[in-house]
Amino acid sequence: MAHKATSSFMILYCSLCLFTLINALSSCNGPCNNLNDCSGQLICINGRCNDDPDVGTHICTTPARPSGAATSSFMILYCSLCLFTLINALSSCNGPCNNLNDCSGQLICINGRCNDDPDVGTHICTTPAPPSGGGGTCRSSGNLQCGTNSYPQYRCSPPVSSSTKAILTLNDFSEGGDGGGPSECDGNYHENSEPVVALSTGWYNQGSRCLKMIRITASNGRSVLAKVVDECDSVNGCDSEHAGQPPCRNNVVDGSQAVWDALGLDTDVGVENVSWSMA
Repeated sequence: MAHKATSSFMILYCSLCLFTLINALSSCNGPCNNLNDCSGQLICINGRCNDDPDVGTHICTTPARPSGAATSSFMILYCSLCLFTLINALSSCNGPCNNLNDCSGQLICINGRCNDDPDVGTHICTTPAPPSGGGGTCRSSGNLQCGTNSYPQYRCSPPVSSSTKAILTLNDFSEGGDGGGPSECDGNYHENSEPVVALSTGWYNQGSRCLKMIRITASNGRSVLAKVVDECDSVNGCDSEHAGQPPCRNNVVDGSQAVWDALGLDTDVGVENVSWSMA
């Protein structure tokens, strides 16, 4: 995160650089009563803001030698290019990236493309999906404040089809794991060797899919059968019951280690695009 903070600082620096220069130039020959009425390095001379002869600036005047105004123009160009280059160096939605620092704002690098951060729950690049059951738009039912962060809450999920697009995340369903308490469907903990999943609140549908099997297919063509044992809560979170985790997005299949292994996916990535259907 240090490099990303540095990029943000440099954008701010270049913006201030440009603002200060333009503001200083626009102040040239402006009325003044004393030094404090003039911006930057300008001083008050005969009631007008002007260059300080003791400092030798040439913001308002063309010097005898070729620097001065040309230098001011050059500095404005420099600051503008500085700002333009930095902003464009950070990729926006679906822009190419190698790591987090290549993406702008709250976007993160997922599979070589800048996209929303599923842990933050932003929808900068995507719009909320329609609710399960079809029709309308699945809108956030509110926001959950977790410390300094705010997360959208959802009671709905996209419609289930023969190939429902989803985001696969990793969960530890064992006792003491990041899944929090025991699974809702059977009241038990499950070993990482078991192919089990939790579904977002809308897909979980008040437990209607409990203990049923679903087929998950990865982009590499591999698939696995997994049992639904829990809800990936899209409404509540940030408490001991949810192991301090924020609410899930509304299109999550939260899979065990066994699910990731069967699909041949790298758990270090943490988030993968998949599709699923009822088996």
